[in-house]
Amino acid sequence: MSTAPGTVGADVLRELLALARWAPSGDNTQPWRFRLLDDRQVRVIVQDTRAHCVYDLDGIPTRMALGALVETLAIAARARGLSLHCTPIDDLETRGRVDRHDVLLRLAPPASTGSGAAPGPADPPTWTIRRRSVQRRPMSVRPLRADERHALAAQLAPGYQLVWFEGLAARWRLARLLWINAGIRLTLPEAHATHRDIIDWKRTHSRWGVPDAALGVDRLTRQLMRWALQDWRRVDALNRWAAGTVLPRLQMDLLPTVACSALVAIVRDTPPHTAADHLDAGRQMQRLWLGATALGLQHQPAITPLVFTRYLRDGVAFTRDDSIRRRTEAMARQAPALLGDLPLARTVWLGRLGDHRGEGRTQPRSWRLRPDQLLDPTRNPAD
Repeated sequence: MSTAPGTVGADVLRELLALARWAPSGDNTQPWRFRLLDDRQVRVIVQDTRAHCVYDLDGIPTRMALGALVETLAIAARARGLSLHCTPIDDLETRGRVDRHDVLLRLAPPASTGSGAAPGPADPPTWTIRRRSVQRRPMSVRPLRADERHALAAQLAPGYQLVWFEGLAARWRLARLLWINAGIRLTLPEAHATHRDIIDWKRTHSRWGVPDAALGVDRLTRQLMRWALQDWRRVDALNRWAAGTVLPRLQMDLLPTVACSALVAIVRDTPPHTAADHLDAGRQMQRLWLGATALGLQHQPAITPLVFTRYLRDGVAFTRDDSIRRRTEAMARQAPALLGDLPLARTVWLGRLGDHRGEGRTQPRSWRLRPDQLLDPTRNPAD
């Protein structure tokens, strides 16, 4: 950026938004659009994916993704000598819309915190924002060092802590849970459209979804998945008569969970209830992920067991298939034995960490829509 530190202006805002767009979102849906209001304020228009994604029926994953976007912009702003203020929007455009989560973001010079204020955790370097990615393949199993665990814990705000699952026995317990969960996820009729639509086939990179090369499965399994996902009847037949979930579960869930350094959960001191709680949890998730990137570690979310057990706990109807619901209830009953003392109601994130093994900088990954594609076309001033 060419402008001086501490400068607020339209060019600075656009540059920061271009960086913040690299924040993670479920299946790279990027559920936000930016409405520039003036040279320091932007309305982030956020519509969750509950209408077509079974993993987002209560909008919590989208609100956490919004938190990641806000934190990414805040980190980039602080690196420019600026502060970021985030305010939820409740107006005629959003009122009555449970699927809308708009916020107003305003850049300003940093306010004085006073001599008695405790400093916050040091931000991850801004280069991690673009470098951060999902690693779905097996990683190195070397144990994390104490200084690495300490550095990651130091990224979180007060009110949050990390719970670690290290060692082969602990990783194997989590692998069993994710194996069971994948059996539910891959046979869930309501998930078919999501799985079909978010994969960008025959791609190494994708601006709008997940490239098939990044799925973490071999070429034969990719080809079989591509053929089957065209029609739910094919998926159902494979699952019923040919054990169609075995290869994807093995390659995407079981082996990667065993082959990593550790799994880590982010746990709040109190259960999250409000939209602000979920947004803040997303901010902590992003700080953990960027902190891991700064240490040279790769990360993969493993949150669908949290999603499905939350649906059961909160009475969210997520399937018309009674057998799927019974299997999910059985998974929820097994979870305490596999997760130990992890308090599920207070757990907001779960993922695995490890050193990358594979293609290096050319590894398949999701990209992002161009900055101009993320602008609200009806309300932004012409360039």
